[in-house]
Amino acid sequence: MGRFEGKVAIVTGAGSGIGKATAVQFGAEGASVACLDVTGAQDSVAADISSAGPGKAVGISCDVSNEDAVKAAVSEVVSRLGSPSIVCNIAGIGKFSHTTDVELADWNRIVGVNLTGPFLMCRLNCWNHGPAL
Repeated sequence: MGRFEGKVAIVTGAGSGIGKATAVQFGAEGASVACLDVTGAQDSVAADISSAGPGKAVGISCDVSNEDAVKAAVSEVVSRLGSPSIVCNIAGIGKFSHTTDVELADWNRIVGVNLTGPFLMCRLNCWNHGPAL
């Protein structure tokens, strides 16, 4: 029996790095894990979690900077796994450049993923299905 058995966890950025490691650990400790990412790698991470057990997982494509995409992803989590009780906002991007060299479009994308994404995930209050779902 894992310490997260019976819990549903949403992990953004689950396709690689810290997000993947977090999703795998939740699955190893019994959680049902929604692996959210835009890279396409979320499906293989979810398959690895489910085959390793004891938790199960689903991969869901989601651009966390897009409100409609976040709403759709959370709705899919609820329908496939149940109400989430854990949300890990791990998705993040960056660029190693001098401020004067960063294009505005790049800056807006970084802010969208790193700040707006967690805001949208938290605002939806996923475990209560949010105000707009």
